[in-house]
Amino acid sequence: MFIQNSVIITVYVNNFLLVEKNKSAIQNIKQCLNNMFKMSDLSFMSYYLDMKVKQNCTECMICLTQTAYINKVLQTFQQSQAVSVNTFINSDAVLMKEFITQADITVI
Repeated sequence: MFIQNSVIITVYVNNFLLVEKNKSAIQNIKQCLNNMFKMSDLSFMSYYLDMKVKQNCTECMICLTQTAYINKVLQTFQQSQAVSVNTFINSDAVLMKEFITQADITVI
């Protein structure tokens, strides 16, 4: 992970995740990286590290799920018939030190 000023770049094997609240800064970073590496811009992320990512910008909401990975683990350990249980998080739970709105950050 690389963090400088308000730019965060995470790298896992050949996957980059860029986080910055300024869209033009993201474009500049992508251009610099594209000059050095052959890259594809996948726009908003939909999968990252076996997690499915759903983003709703109007409601400032991100939903992460690992259903495919969990099913793979269950199959590996021959537990595909195990009974699942829903575990919901309290909608009032605060998961960050400070609340950041979608207007403050752009994830590409």
